[in-house]
Amino acid sequence: MRKTTFSLIALAALALVETAQAYPVRMTAVHQRASSGTLSTLKWSGCTTYTSATGCINPANNNLSNMGLTASTAVWDWNPTTGVLSMTGMFNAASTIGSSGSAVASAVIGDKVTDLIINTGTQTTTAATYQCLEGNFLAGVGANGCLNLDLGADGVLNSSVVYNVGGNANCVQRTIGGDDSSTSNVRTLMNTAGGGGCDAGDGAFNLWTIEQDGTGDASGDLVISNGSIVNSGASWLIFTRAPDAVDDAADAIATVPKSISVMANDLAFTDPVTVAIGTAPTKGTATVVGSPGAPGSISISYTGNSGATGTDTFTYTATDANGSDTATVTITLLDVGANPDTGTTTRNKGITINVGANDTGFTAGNVTVTQVGSCDQGGSFTPGAVGPVASASINYTPATTAPGSASYTEVCTYQITDGVLTDTATVTVTVNNNVPVANAGGITISTANANPSSTSGTVNVGSIAGNSLGDTPATVTAGAGSKGNTSVAGNVITYTPSATFFSGTDTFSYTITDSDPGTPDSASGTITVTIANVAPSLANTTVTATSGSASAPKALTITAGNGAVSQHTLAVTTQATNGNCAVSGTSVTYTSSAGYVGADSCVITVTDGDGSTGTGTVSVTVNAAPPSGGGGTTANLLPGGGGSLDAWALSLLASGLWLRRRRAG
Repeated sequence: MRKTTFSLIALAALALVETAQAYPVRMTAVHQRASSGTLSTLKWSGCTTYTSATGCINPANNNLSNMGLTASTAVWDWNPTTGVLSMTGMFNAASTIGSSGSAVASAVIGDKVTDLIINTGTQTTTAATYQCLEGNFLAGVGANGCLNLDLGADGVLNSSVVYNVGGNANCVQRTIGGDDSSTSNVRTLMNTAGGGGCDAGDGAFNLWTIEQDGTGDASGDLVISNGSIVNSGASWLIFTRAPDAVDDAADAIATVPKSISVMANDLAFTDPVTVAIGTAPTKGTATVVGSPGAPGSISISYTGNSGATGTDTFTYTATDANGSDTATVTITLLDVGANPDTGTTTRNKGITINVGANDTGFTAGNVTVTQVGSCDQGGSFTPGAVGPVASASINYTPATTAPGSASYTEVCTYQITDGVLTDTATVTVTVNNNVPVANAGGITISTANANPSSTSGTVNVGSIAGNSLGDTPATVTAGAGSKGNTSVAGNVITYTPSATFFSGTDTFSYTITDSDPGTPDSASGTITVTIANVAPSLANTTVTATSGSASAPKALTITAGNGAVSQHTLAVTTQATNGNCAVSGTSVTYTSSAGYVGADSCVITVTDGDGSTGTGTVSVTVNAAPPSGGGGTTANLLPGGGGSLDAWALSLLASGLWLRRRRAG
């Protein structure tokens, strides 16, 4: 009977979670590693090209369309604070035999999901709907991948399946019919134990490990997986920051053109970019300059109408080869004189605030800035140097506060004069205190067939769900575990087990200390290291020996458990009945008892580094020793055997001698 199981990666279509920390991401690759360790790239629909070098499918491939694969409508979103990757719409993907760019490539299996959420913090996956898609390839080899069935002698699928039972995307019911037989659990959304009318299932979406996250500043990729991507059976998705237009704000004076570099704070756009005005301003005009072109060379020129005051807004849309996004620009139309200013800093950290850039009408020459009264929360400022109004500034210092203090705002008043025009305005400073949060995290390491000291695992404490680095840049430190050592690079802690830590758990503490001057804020948490217990096994084997002699050494086939093979021991735990089994290195030798011919056996136990055991049976065939001239074998001895003359032979010899003497007489 053929046993066919599959671990094709499923692509998450996840329900959008709207939070201030979330931002759009774009899928760039989907990988999986077979049980043999071979890396492969899956193909998904909805891409703009379908060459073999991409993950896109050929829409002309009827094998894919017939299995229900349609163009995806997925819109992805990532929230690093909650650890939730989400998507609205529908996403489906499939594997093929042959190039995805071919119109005739055979389809294996795929997955289709709608509005599904992968929560890496709670390690759960939910969806509005889920369905496994069966291709045309496996039926040809008598198997069904979605249901994990052998189709039996008739090669026909006689079974059925119902997905989304009771509106639960994690509930699947499989009914096996005819001569079909199960080779594994039915394919489901995530691993399920079954019960309550749902079958046990092997999950396609157990993707809860954050391998890396460089999307915060759009400098790197987001990689989520079902474990370490170097392990056999690993599956992972790769995303990059999607084009993200960020809202802008600028000050302007009526009738004076204001150039706004709207792309300066936009993320993940690539050259060339096209910018277009969406909703036009109501109190002036907005014109795009330098489009299409490189993001840094594009600006929008805004000119307020004569007499316009207050605020004005307009929108723009930026588009590149990877997509588009829209942002809003808010214009503050300034009055002549000093205008209010704002600034933002963190606890105990001073900043310089340009207060003159939005002040108008100071044309007589250099300006002087002075403080008026006191700041209302105990802070203070010193004026910058006398100079042009555009560079007039103050150096603000907040009052010293203790770690853990709440964020607050402070208002100061300044006066500016050029000797002709004098005016006052306020400066509102927001003093934030982002306190570090250090929650518990985990590292999983495998020591199967490996010396523990040659393995390691990592955790990025900045990516642990609910963690905060406080006021950055932060410093991360880690203590040692009782069974291993740690090292830190940036926010990443690496744990290396000791040579004798084969399986079980260890813990170590870590601390996040932020960059607040004076006494910084800090928080400590615990990381739990888990090494799964993997039992060793020993294959049964056979040995042939000659009666009374030792066999040739027979190599034993060992499947290592925890630890390298050199850290395993072998011992005879059930000795042979008619001989002796002896282990040397990874081989066994059998010596039979003298004169014994027939079958015999012994049991050998392999013990790995943590004491787990496995046994194997050595089956022995003992053959008779070959003849050796006059040695008394059954071929050359008189009755009595054994190479000696028994009483019967001696009497016969004596009779012969008596007859000879009588004739001689």
